[in-house]
Amino acid sequence: MEKVEVIPYHEMDVDKWEELNLTYSLKHIKPSTRENIERIKKMFLKYNLPIAEDEL
Repeated sequence: MEKVEVIPYHEMDVDKWEELNLTYSLKHIKPSTRENIERIKKMFLKYNLPIAEDEL
């Protein structure tokens, strides 16, 4: 494995699902916070897994 990419969840395409009359099953999930992303990265680093640099 070269690196772990921690990609935050977002709601950018929710409207597209609604326009297509499709059920968006992740509607109850909240977008990731910066603090949550950092906490997750620390968990990977704890096990010496390489983390990709942010490109956001």
